[in-house]
Amino acid sequence: MLEDFRNKSIAPKSNYKVGAVIHTNLGNKYGGFNIEFDKIEHTLHAEQTSYINFLMNKSVGEYPTSIDVSAAPCGHCRQFLSSLGGSDMLVNFGDDSVLLSELLPHPFGGCSGDVFIEDMVIDFNMDDPIEYTDYMMGKSINKFTKFKGGCVIETYDETLHGGFFIENDAFNPSINPVVMAMCNLYL
Repeated sequence: MLEDFRNKSIAPKSNYKVGAVIHTNLGNKYGGFNIEFDKIEHTLHAEQTSYINFLMNKSVGEYPTSIDVSAAPCGHCRQFLSSLGGSDMLVNFGDDSVLLSELLPHPFGGCSGDVFIEDMVIDFNMDDPIEYTDYMMGKSINKFTKFKGGCVIETYDETLHGGFFIENDAFNPSINPVVMAMCNLYL
């Protein structure tokens, strides 16, 4: 499964393909891959897209317990996962399997993982783009700035792909709603 997601990577600039799969307490798996957005000079890392996939599809009470990554997570992703998933997440890459707290022993801002919301579930039963945008805005994860942002992209076949603001303890690597919605187009 990890290699399948790695092969889906969209990396026209770097040609560096990474896949990631989050495992949860309920036994579900949510994969992702790196996406380089050429025109807006932004990149989503595989760990971020797998987390977006998890947030958009998880069940009530579901939380990440580990993540498999096809390459060692960079500092950016270690901070992102620590803030949103918690430092007790197991990280597996290559032949290594270590706690996130070992990869990032002194996270910025304390990173208690308290941003994570177990009861969050996304409702996909909306067909009005404006109503869905407002709904996405309400899902924003924003413990510091309290900024709320929502975005919905409607494709020619009238499918709606939503995104919301995901803030991180270090603020950057936060994810803006437009980039999250674009990610959902690819997932």
